[in-house]
Amino acid sequence: MRFIYDKGQFHEEIYREESIPKRPGYPMPQEIRDIRALQQKEAAAGTSRAEIFVHMASFMAEYTDEFTFDMKIRRDKPAFDCLDDVMLRGYFGWRTLYRKGQIIPAETYPEIYAYELINEIETKDKYETCRILKKLAEDYPAYRRNINRYLTDFIIFNGLEPSMLPENDQLWNDKRVAALMGDDSIHFLKALYEAAEYPYEYPDKCRAWKISEDEFAKLVQQCFHSIRRYYDKHRKKGFYDDIFGRRELWPYPLFSNAVVVSAAGNEEYIYKVNEVRAYHFNKNHWSVERYTPGENLIIFAREFINDIYSCLDGAKESSGKNAWRFKLIAEEVKAFRERKAREVKIDTGRLDAIRLRAAEIRDLLIVDEEMEVNDRADAAETDVSSEETSEELLTADEKHFLKCIIDGKSLEEFTGKGMMLSILIDGINEKLYDVFGDSVICEDESPYIYEDYLEDIRRMIEN
Repeated sequence: MRFIYDKGQFHEEIYREESIPKRPGYPMPQEIRDIRALQQKEAAAGTSRAEIFVHMASFMAEYTDEFTFDMKIRRDKPAFDCLDDVMLRGYFGWRTLYRKGQIIPAETYPEIYAYELINEIETKDKYETCRILKKLAEDYPAYRRNINRYLTDFIIFNGLEPSMLPENDQLWNDKRVAALMGDDSIHFLKALYEAAEYPYEYPDKCRAWKISEDEFAKLVQQCFHSIRRYYDKHRKKGFYDDIFGRRELWPYPLFSNAVVVSAAGNEEYIYKVNEVRAYHFNKNHWSVERYTPGENLIIFAREFINDIYSCLDGAKESSGKNAWRFKLIAEEVKAFRERKAREVKIDTGRLDAIRLRAAEIRDLLIVDEEMEVNDRADAAETDVSSEETSEELLTADEKHFLKCIIDGKSLEEFTGKGMMLSILIDGINEKLYDVFGDSVICEDESPYIYEDYLEDIRRMIEN
């Protein structure tokens, strides 16, 4: 007790015993003190920061702690040396809970744990390392980009399957370019629409043009390669270089900004991701071989798709500046339509009728010799009358129309009578389909009769 004089008065002050509050995290566990001593010793010996981190992490691989610390500070390229003792103990408490499946908000700690994983601390194998890294990226979205980059580099460095690589914009672009350079027409078509940032419009467009998805995909791919061949013949710059960018070798800092000990051998090493990207290791340096991305692909894809739409809709010339490209596309579309017009269409209903008729004929053949001879005679007569009937199917105007086509005469007299040539052609093709099993007239700007049927048609209209 003591007396204090203040402003003419004495005051009595009594001391009482009060407990001193404990500091959070103390007393500090012996393991924490041991790795701090290890850190100071190795730092004094000139050991690298990454190696010190790996030694400390290995020492504490199985350590668990119940202490938690609300870590709100985000460090750049963090390791144990940038944490004070309380933060460090808090990290091991966070790691203990995370290994048990509890996701607790925290800064810095997820990235330090990623460093432990890529250094393969306390993991059974490289595949388990990848699995945990992928989950860590999903659980802590704020660190997803960095963790996925570490995961990518870990897979490349260890030569694991490219299918394990995390999805990102680069990988999507690589897949798109590979599909455009590949042979699968459907994958090619979808990649082209993705490159143009267009919705995939196959159903509406192709129904109007009466083209199947597979036919449309193959047509678009043929147009694409027609342009590529044009480049090969007339341009110094390659087609792929023009639309995808130049394929070049760029320095690649593996495990950039990560605290990791990566001991690579001296042998040259190539890790191929796909047809358009590969990583090279040579003389202790990493590089990536890839196409330099640019805006040319999206511009080309949009103009290319629009030109194909225009050609299929019947446009005669391009509204854009690349008239040469439109001409190439128009030629491919014309050739496609000619091939399609000559395709033999199989009517399954008629096939069933033919099978039924064949069965009847088979039954008729199981008779005595006299009936067989009579049946053959009847069949011959039937064939003759069938031929005569097929000729009588055509009207006088239709025969005259065929003769004008054969003789190369003008068809204006038919249009002058108000007839539509397309309807006239469809009617003749439909009537003669039963005779020839195919369309006989190709509908074009100047309709013509297919050469295979020309002589038969000539004889038919002359009778």
